[in-house]
Amino acid sequence: MNTSIEYRQITFRVLFDRPSDAAYLAAAAGAAWFVWNHMLARQHELYNLAKTLGIQPPAPSYLNLSKAFTRLRNEAAWLRDYPFSPVRHVLKTRHSRGRHSSVIRPARSAVRASGAAGAVTV
Repeated sequence: MNTSIEYRQITFRVLFDRPSDAAYLAAAAGAAWFVWNHMLARQHELYNLAKTLGIQPPAPSYLNLSKAFTRLRNEAAWLRDYPFSPVRHVLKTRHSRGRHSSVIRPARSAVRASGAAGAVTV
């Protein structure tokens, strides 16, 4: 029985008509990373507080994370400049990884602006 696993990496290059579109997509990905890191830090704080008090740590539900995202979006005015759904979608990834996740960035959402104007590598 062969138990080896082969991993493949696929890279897409998205070309835009305007460099501003590429910059906007990269900034929206940065907003998603900010939300991910904020929620991860919040969950670590809640987990450590619960352990200190000797109680059961709260499980992160998508509903609770969505409510926290809405509060964060109201506090950080710059988050309102980006679309709600794609940025909030990172919470589904956060919720599916559980409360002990130590990954700092969203899975499969690595978006970076390349040196060429109007190009983004996904």
